[in-house]
Amino acid sequence: MANSFLDATNQALTILGDNPIVALTDTTPRAVAANALVSTIYDGVLRAHPWTSASFRATLALTSTPSFGWTYAYDLTTTPYCLRVLGLNDDQDNGDPGSNFKIEAGASGRKLMTDDPVASIRFIGRVTDLTQLDSLLYQAFIYRLAASLAFPITGSTAAAQGVWQLYLGILKEARTIDGMEGTPDDFGSYILTDVR
Repeated sequence: MANSFLDATNQALTILGDNPIVALTDTTPRAVAANALVSTIYDGVLRAHPWTSASFRATLALTSTPSFGWTYAYDLTTTPYCLRVLGLNDDQDNGDPGSNFKIEAGASGRKLMTDDPVASIRFIGRVTDLTQLDSLLYQAFIYRLAASLAFPITGSTAAAQGVWQLYLGILKEARTIDGMEGTPDDFGSYILTDVR
């Protein structure tokens, strides 16, 4: 598996039938296009699903008191960079959905707003070592990048649409397999049969 955005870009270019580039900082049109898109595409694919290979846990430090609406504000972690909060103070084993929260912009970065005095989160983080990604997630990233590069590289909307359809198929497969990893969540008393 590739271990850099350059490797991923070259695999995306291969899908498009194009030649590899030497560096993302090259001044060739395809390198410029790839350099402009690759990190945004990567973050978008990671945010698209609660991937097991990009899931982390952290307890956040209290940083400020919001002006109104919430009691506490916490800075989101940057190591790894938090792309999406999946849950706050939840207990999946007992079906506890966790606490209410909102993510908002702040002067010093993104903040998690809540009324809880403790903020332990499950989140999707930016994995910097691409070899740590699940292989299907990595493949979905490659095809999403190829779909975004297809029109700038080929000039063909049909090619872009074709690669986009391939991406959607791989994304669906990746999500399905990823969802099968681990024991199913126990929803405790939230199970419908317990409501009767």
